[in-house]
Parts: sequence; structure tokens; C-alpha cells
Amino acid sequence: DFLMAHRKEVEGMLDTEYNEAEVKELFVADGIRKTVATLRKHGIDDQTIVIDLCEQYSLSEDEAKKYM
Repeated sequence: DFLMAHRKEVEGMLDTEYNEAEVKELFVADGIRKTVATLRKHGIDDQTIVIDLCEQYSLSEDEAKKYM
């Protein structure tokens, strides 16, 4: 009842609290970190990992190196 009575205020709060683009970036970053960990576990050298990240995630070399 309370939420329905204050519907506009609640919707406004949800809009400011949840940012879909930001959440998507977090999921992508998590995927990149997991990819790096997996490749390292398999003995892949860092330069090859950087190249793979650039190709797989469309990153620049500098962006990929941040995850190393």
C-alpha cells in the first residue's frame, strides 16, 4: 500500500539507484578478470592474454593491460 501511495517517488528512487550501463560494465569487467585468471591458469603469457582481450572484448592495448 505504501509503495503504491508513493509510486512516483519510488520510481524516481529506482531510476537514480539503478544504472543499467554501469551494471553492464561491471559484468563485463568481471568477465574480463575471469578470462585473465583462466588464461593464466593455463600458462598463457601476458602478451598473448593482452592480445586475446583486445580481440575478444574490443579493448585497446592500454585498456587490456589494466586488467593484468
